Amino acid sequence: MKKILFSILFMPFFSQAQLSVEQIMQNPKWIGTSPANVFWGYDSKSVYFNWNPDKNISDSSYSFQLVSNKIDKINYKDATIARDIAMGNYNSAKNKITFIHNDDVYVLTMSTKNITRITNTTEQEFSAFFLKNDNIVVYQLKNNLFAWNSVTGNTEQLTNIQNSSAPSINEELSLQQKWLNEEALQTSSVQKKRKEKADATKQFLDSNKEERQLRTIYIGSKELQNLIISPGERFVTYNLFERNDDAKETIVPSYVTQDGYTKEIPSRSKVGRPAGNYSFYVFDKLKDTVINVSFDSIPFIKYTPEYVKFYPNELKDSNNSSRKVIVQNVLWNDEGTICVIDIFSLDNKDRWIMQLDAATGKLRLLDHQHDEAWIAGPGIAWLEPANIGWINNTTIYFQSEATGYSHLYAYNVSTHQ
Repeated sequence: MKKILFSILFMPFFSQAQLSVEQIMQNPKWIGTSPANVFWGYDSKSVYFNWNPDKNISDSSYSFQLVSNKIDKINYKDATIARDIAMGNYNSAKNKITFIHNDDVYVLTMSTKNITRITNTTEQEFSAFFLKNDNIVVYQLKNNLFAWNSVTGNTEQLTNIQNSSAPSINEELSLQQKWLNEEALQTSSVQKKRKEKADATKQFLDSNKEERQLRTIYIGSKELQNLIISPGERFVTYNLFERNDDAKETIVPSYVTQDGYTKEIPSRSKVGRPAGNYSFYVFDKLKDTVINVSFDSIPFIKYTPEYVKFYPNELKDSNNSSRKVIVQNVLWNDEGTICVIDIFSLDNKDRWIMQLDAATGKLRLLDHQHDEAWIAGPGIAWLEPANIGWINNTTIYFQSEATGYSHLYAYNVSTHQ
């Protein structure tokens, strides 16, 4: 079927006569344009793509129906919804899909094709997925996770992460001020009664709380990334990124502008610039604790890459310094019993796939990839997401170029084979 579909979609291109290099380098509209952004519909009965057979200013949306064996032009709204559904996440029963459309959360029931709108806000919700309990949809709004229960209709806030510094509760008082406070309580019956009343009120309110309040996690000016909750809702993992002010962006001038004035286009900073710092955390909701996961013990973390030998002596890194890394992926199995994290060094020379004990923050190596040139390639993450995931509750799959060629590997976390 894939071969047949390929032939149908690309027929306008291959039906042309043999082309010379000169002809190929001409305007693509002259030889015909190929379909782009091809994806399957959620029901596996239709294929969607962008195409421009009529040589218009821009591409239009089309669908190919397998039943009718026919290509139809579709409107933008239908194409957008189809794309958003295709990018959504299934529940464990594979009969529902939650997806983001126009920054709001929706759920599609596949048997009835009914779409339920979960949020209707002016804010941007994203990263919607089902928990182990298929009745609960989790999504992210700004820096926090929320859970919508399809049975009760209630929405619960799961995290309370704030871009601010923790308030100072116990400020250090001078010896003189401490003496004055104690003297006021001893010499003034009014002050003493006020303090006793305030302490009694606080004790009463603390003992009569209906629910324990969410722990507030203060992250200051750092940037929150990759916020993930475990299927059982106990553990929350996240990255914090602290920018390096010394990492300046390159500037690209844009001379062709509507107002006629040259403008500057911000671009990426230069290779070799001082990178920012990433840190990885686990919030244990059950124990109400936050763990800063350390990577100092993982293999090759203090390795000095080959390219450093070309640096002047005063710029060379010490073998005793740990290289900077980033956790690209956090993967929980469906049962929520095993967590695997995908770690890359910021110099792009190493990749570690490790098992995380979320309760302790301890790591165990599953696979290590090293390349003096570059850890990249098909399915390994750089310009595209890494091709890594769970086959079942004990086995993961991932792509690697450890042999020099891109291969798909399977690893059993239980047997470590």
